[in-house]
Amino acid sequence: MVIGDFNSALNVEDRIGGNEVTWAEVVDFYNCVVECGLMELPTQGNRYTWSDKQEEHRIFSKIDWIFINEQWFDTMPECNARFLTEGISDHYPSKVTFTEERQRSRTSFQFCNVWTQHPQFMRIVKEGWNYNVERCKMFAVLKRLKMLKRGLKTLNTQAFHNIVTEVNEYRNTLKHIQIQLQRCPTNMEYQQAEVSAYQKFRQSTYLAEVEEETERVRAFNSIIRNGNRLSEAQQQEIMQPFLEREVKQAMFQIDNNKSPGPERFGSGFYKAAWSIVGRDITEAVLEFFQNGNMLSK
Repeated sequence: MVIGDFNSALNVEDRIGGNEVTWAEVVDFYNCVVECGLMELPTQGNRYTWSDKQEEHRIFSKIDWIFINEQWFDTMPECNARFLTEGISDHYPSKVTFTEERQRSRTSFQFCNVWTQHPQFMRIVKEGWNYNVERCKMFAVLKRLKMLKRGLKTLNTQAFHNIVTEVNEYRNTLKHIQIQLQRCPTNMEYQQAEVSAYQKFRQSTYLAEVEEETERVRAFNSIIRNGNRLSEAQQQEIMQPFLEREVKQAMFQIDNNKSPGPERFGSGFYKAAWSIVGRDITEAVLEFFQNGNMLSK
């Protein structure tokens, strides 16, 4: 199975709004799919998988795909694929479910950015982070994150039930409007209603964007803009060992609502608790760049 954002349509009907899909635009992608022996897995849910989120004259496209080959079709269990509503993203998430998939026994942990607003948040983090671990720095960080979960779950139950309920209501409202918009993509009333619901949901989830740019990022952007030749100064900059301040800069440039890591802590947690966890996180990251060893899950 091959799944993801291919940034290309395959058929004329894969776009509404903007310029019409042309054969010249899709021929390379089409030939690639054919030569690789792939076929599209039939999907349910939304027809289009991306929109430009404009308030008026919105463009909808199908540029995310789920492909399988004959071997998958012949040997793998039956599965269902669905494109869900996009929520606050411009892409629509896809979900593939095996018909024999078992139900999860419990709800997994997920850090909520709103927890950082509570006056007891830093105390809970400090108590959990004081857990002593005599192993490599990366292992110590992962172990302390695990120890934090119980205290944060208790905080959520005691202090944030109403807020979480409110966020879920905003999410459901946005989902309902986006389903209507998929059915009538050119309806201006639905487009404006979706923008309003989208903004309410974003505000309720405490999103924050950081727009700083490091020297390394500027050097990389120079490659994109000016070709593959770097100046001598840029080459020297890229080859330098990473510094502590660069680890912090990289962390603080990650949007709070980006997908979290394996332990389900997003960047919002690390930013809010940096005064407590920053030293250990930085040492773990620099240790990885020095020895190249990543812990297995």
